[in-house]
Amino acid sequence: MSAADLGARLLQEVKVEGLDEGRGSAVVLLDLRNTFSLLRLKRVMMGYVYSCIGNASRPLSIEVINALVQASFEHLHVFRPQSLLSLLATLSNLQSYLFDTSSHVSANRALGAIVVNDADAFLWQARLEDAEDEISTSNTALKRGLLTNRFRELVAQLRRLQSIFSCLVIATSSALSSSTYVRIDGLHVPILQSHMPTAWKAFVTARFIVQRETVRKFQYGVSVEEAAREAQQRQEAVEKSAFSARIDWSESEAWREDTRNVIKTMGVNTDVNFKVTSESVDFNIDD
Repeated sequence: MSAADLGARLLQEVKVEGLDEGRGSAVVLLDLRNTFSLLRLKRVMMGYVYSCIGNASRPLSIEVINALVQASFEHLHVFRPQSLLSLLATLSNLQSYLFDTSSHVSANRALGAIVVNDADAFLWQARLEDAEDEISTSNTALKRGLLTNRFRELVAQLRRLQSIFSCLVIATSSALSSSTYVRIDGLHVPILQSHMPTAWKAFVTARFIVQRETVRKFQYGVSVEEAAREAQQRQEAVEKSAFSARIDWSESEAWREDTRNVIKTMGVNTDVNFKVTSESVDFNIDD
């Protein structure tokens, strides 16, 4: 999930001309690699408010916008578990925490989304523990795999919370690109190789592929001096390059019929392009 999407969900405290009233809900963010920046999110949200009220008849002062954004942060709950077991414990206790009126001011709000940032953060650590367990134990029953069991429990916990709060689960993870393409509904789409366990793949309703435009590499045989001269231009090109997001159709054959119909109705057969700057995430760009 981008900072812009997260910010749009949090802007809900004040009714402002030109700005949506928001969803009036809370958001839980599981920051598994400790990369989330509240300052960055604040900058993006400030830019988002400015873009929404640009044509308002009564412009807001910087103080009012800052207060609006700051107030919405009271309904963003960030957790940073350090292992897969810690993540499972966090999810197990999440229901009681969200209903605890003495801990925060979101207890009377709906839960809009659970965001799992870098869902694959503990994957390789869990694989290593799984391999060590197989070596150390002679019990065949225990050799079925800690990794599989823990990811099944992770999915079960997220399904339980979805059932209780009727909320979205939005997760990010990395994947390897592939040169293999399949033809689906008239489209040639690449197959991405995900390292996530089967239990997690079965849990996912639909995947979006987010990638950055490729910047031209240095030519073969370029000298150090030439590379140094081009370095600044290449950095500027990287900063100006856009991102694209699109539905991953390679696994669409496994979608439920209602999921397929909804996604087709959305009309997202083409890439959605956007740019990320120091102050905003801009979707109003030329393809």
